[in-house]
Amino acid sequence: MFGRIKALIEKEFRQTFRDPRMRAMIFITPVFQVLIFGYAATTDVNHVPTAIYDLDNTRQSRDLVRAFTSSNYFDVKQFITDDSQLNEVFDHSIVNTVIHINHGFARDIFGNNNPKVQLIVDGKNTPATFPHSKSLSSFKKSAQLPPSICGPEHGSTKIFFQKTFTSPASSP
Repeated sequence: MFGRIKALIEKEFRQTFRDPRMRAMIFITPVFQVLIFGYAATTDVNHVPTAIYDLDNTRQSRDLVRAFTSSNYFDVKQFITDDSQLNEVFDHSIVNTVIHINHGFARDIFGNNNPKVQLIVDGKNTPATFPHSKSLSSFKKSAQLPPSICGPEHGSTKIFFQKTFTSPASSP
């Protein structure tokens, strides 16, 4: 039985490589596709519509917001002042993400605690949630945070970003 299968495979290889057009199709087409798709397909997410919910409103939190707005990853569309606006921006699809800076952000920096910033991603558009989270990772790698955010010893403070996804069931 295996002898028959081996003979069939050998025959098909001989037949495939006998035709020059088939050889070109087998070898040149994949190389061409790799080159084209390598430039055309990208997973980088830039200019994510974002709202800022800054409850701390200190120099340090404003510097962090400035770092977000100066990057190509996030486009700030709105500043939020209370929880009702938070639900509204997601319900009306104004933004896809909200950067939430809680009370005590600056206090945590100067108290040598690790301040936390929450990235809230709209869960209604499930395929977009991973790339938006990826844009935060890209921001963290490339951001030049100002010295006011680095804490008493420059570079000693790490900001922890907590990712939260809104529930698709809570949308109208």
